[in-house]
Amino acid sequence: MGQESYYLLGECLGIESCYFQGNTIPILKKMLKEALDLTLDEPAGSNLMFPMPNSEYDTKRDIVSISVDNRIAFALLVRQNRIQRQPDIFNY
Repeated sequence: MGQESYYLLGECLGIESCYFQGNTIPILKKMLKEALDLTLDEPAGSNLMFPMPNSEYDTKRDIVSISVDNRIAFALLVRQNRIQRQPDIFNY
């Protein structure tokens, strides 16, 4: 049993059930980035919207920023813009 093992826990704030663990910060960040990219990479035509990053978190201790793949981030912005501009056909 010689060496003690420990794990760091991480959560993608604002996205339900997006938790991961790793034994180093770089591994944890890599796993969180993969999870975030997979979660946000919705198929074309999807109407699922995710919350935008909350700048309030930028000043909090023990919170790290995870960058999203540029292609996924752009697709997310285009989708949200498209959804917000759709007329509500039920409110005429």
